[in-house]
Amino acid sequence: MLGVNLRRGSVRDLRFIMATERGPGFERFVGRWSEQEHRAALASAGYAYLLGTPDDKSLVGFAIVRDIDDAHGNVCLKRIAVTHPGQGFGSRLLRATVDWVFQNTNKSQKMLNT
Repeated sequence: MLGVNLRRGSVRDLRFIMATERGPGFERFVGRWSEQEHRAALASAGYAYLLGTPDDKSLVGFAIVRDIDDAHGNVCLKRIAVTHPGQGFGSRLLRATVDWVFQNTNKSQKMLNT
């Protein structure tokens, strides 16, 4: 089984992100934004774009997490999509995204204090 590597996305990844979220039938389940909406979210401290790659480093999916700067420790998975659904990468991408949230935001500290 292939692993999942995550890296932060940037404006240079917009072509991949927008093409992926526009996959056949995705508008109903995934949603899509204009380039301007993506640029605004990428510029915001409250959003994280996470690009998922299998071990071979090719881009296969992305996740958008919002409210990562929320004072109450709330985080929202805004969007997740993969280029080839049904092959299990989306499930692994989701697990890696959740791990990233707990490792890179104040969510882990909030859990320890409750």
